[in-house]
Amino acid sequence: MAYVYIASFGGGRLKAGVSHGGRVERRWVEQGADAARRVLIGNGMDVRRFENRIQGELGALRRLRPEEKMDLKPSRDPLDGLRLLDEYEEKIHEAFPKANHFHEETRVLLPIYNLPVISTRPVELRVRDGVEISGRILGVKGPVLFVEKNRLIFSVSLHRLVGRRIEVGATQSTVAQSGLRLFIDEGP
Repeated sequence: MAYVYIASFGGGRLKAGVSHGGRVERRWVEQGADAARRVLIGNGMDVRRFENRIQGELGALRRLRPEEKMDLKPSRDPLDGLRLLDEYEEKIHEAFPKANHFHEETRVLLPIYNLPVISTRPVELRVRDGVEISGRILGVKGPVLFVEKNRLIFSVSLHRLVGRRIEVGATQSTVAQSGLRLFIDEGP
């Protein structure tokens, strides 16, 4: 079976997507969602059609770039994302009265990332040849790596690190998300 899901990201942004069976929660974490839930169930063609209509007619986003996910500032109201998911689920079920509705509690994903809340946006680092980035790895949220150096928080898109070497010193803390291990060169 396939599911249509809705996921909230800081700043009142909501994305609609599709995932199959047991990959749903993993997909949310890969994307860096703050909270998410499944709302419709069906076969692959049906859920793709539902997803396109939700994005086109109800205004849910198709995608968010990593740069849009680099904010660790708290929302003005931490319940905003949950309310947004409730409102959209209601709109979706009204728009698809004959579809197979799926009801579940919202899954709040922020604790998984184990990242600090900060009052300012992290400094976005642009990866270029010859540039060395160092600091204490705070963790990963979706496709974004967060590093702290000299009490400043920096963010880097993991997509920009593909094909680059990453070395982790013995003093580094444990990585919060196991997916980062794919990018680390353990050495000899």
